[in-house]
Amino acid sequence: MVHRSSFRAFSSSKSLEALRWYTGTVLSRTSHMLYSNNSPTCNSKSITEKQQENMPCVQAKLLIVEGNIAAGKSIFSQRLGKQFGFLVHDEPAPKNPYLAKFYKEPKKYALKLQLWLFQQRFLMYVQSLKHIMKTGQGVILDRSVYSDLVFTNVVYNDGNISEDGYQYYLTVRERAMKYLQPPSAAIYLHTPPSICFKRIAKRGREYEQQIPLSYLAELEREHENVFNSLGKSGICPVLTYDWSNFGRNSSCEEITDDTNKEMQFYASGFNEIVSDIKNIKTSWMPTISDEFLQNCDSDSDILEKVFSIEGYEQVLREIPD
Repeated sequence: MVHRSSFRAFSSSKSLEALRWYTGTVLSRTSHMLYSNNSPTCNSKSITEKQQENMPCVQAKLLIVEGNIAAGKSIFSQRLGKQFGFLVHDEPAPKNPYLAKFYKEPKKYALKLQLWLFQQRFLMYVQSLKHIMKTGQGVILDRSVYSDLVFTNVVYNDGNISEDGYQYYLTVRERAMKYLQPPSAAIYLHTPPSICFKRIAKRGREYEQQIPLSYLAELEREHENVFNSLGKSGICPVLTYDWSNFGRNSSCEEITDDTNKEMQFYASGFNEIVSDIKNIKTSWMPTISDEFLQNCDSDSDILEKVFSIEGYEQVLREIPD
């Protein structure tokens, strides 16, 4: 049976300071959000006929799925997308030109990695809002701009980003987040660091094998800090689940192959999450308040508008490729 886990206290005064800024920034936008009881429903042209036969047509939503490295986000996101007929955007990690370099030399590449990731996640979020507005089909994001702060806080607390670099990141983030509407809901899959560590070893991605257990523990603390703050702010519902066993009852036999794992998704924990999503009370209307972002189809033009902060390109040039 899935249960909602409790959040631990904020881990550091600097993290708390960043989170207070973060919450205040997003709260300042809520008065501009447009809510309606006439949210768009699923667009039959955007999903397959088989999916239409096997699921109810639900209000279009933007759902973000968050959790530690190897928490089980990708499999869960794909399964949830099939359940609701929503488009799923995977995390941009496979295309990341700095990730493998970061794990080898974190101090050298941390800031450039985080700035690059934030740009990609920002674009993906804007594209997701546009997709919902255009087609009526909901979208699921496997990680988002909202958890980007988690990783930046960790590398900053570890001394891999300087104070100046950290403040610069927050400046860039503050400017960009003002353009974004909060998601319909955030789904946090809580998986203990020790289990994530074993899953990382099992899936065998070479660039991940250098990740220490201590780093995963730090990520867990910051995830809980950020999403505890987000939930308390009332910006969007935060649904938290124990994903140690992929949503299975802990007494179930160990799952050893993807077929059995898929079958288990139809039972217990996964069904509870589906029910919780259907029962979200707040109506949600996809909105992009900035006319330029709403009408612009060029990623480079969007980035130029949003990230045209004095010194941004200089910062990127000073960080090695």
